[in-house]
Amino acid sequence: MEGSSAVSSQGEETQPGRRFSRTFDAPVAPFVLVVRLVMGWIFIWAGFDKVLGGFTAEGFLLHATSGPLPGWFNDLGADATALSVIDPLVAYGQVPMGLCLFFGAFTRLVLLFAAVMTFLFYIAQFPPEHDLFVDYYIVYIVA
Repeated sequence: MEGSSAVSSQGEETQPGRRFSRTFDAPVAPFVLVVRLVMGWIFIWAGFDKVLGGFTAEGFLLHATSGPLPGWFNDLGADATALSVIDPLVAYGQVPMGLCLFFGAFTRLVLLFAAVMTFLFYIAQFPPEHDLFVDYYIVYIVA
């Protein structure tokens, strides 16, 4: 039947010209679950802390940026219109990203947005203050 899929004996769903695997090797699955739960909690807590604490990115963008684009980040911090977009995106974006990671919903899409957000945090403070090679932002991006 055209357009139909079948499941192989190895648990892989196949379609004409495509192969998908929905399973992990047994030793990897618990590790992936723990990393997903921990990263979900980190984003949930960071988001709620910002939402409840009256977060604004202005201070960070104006005073804590040292990366290759400090002028761009400083301009964003000085622009009230940019801050009116950045502040809710960061604060209210971290909560749903964390919840999705924690409960396993839209994981790949959320991981893409989380990696982009974390990369922007990282590049704003490049080079890292304490360790050039293994900064906690790198761990978050890779995880």
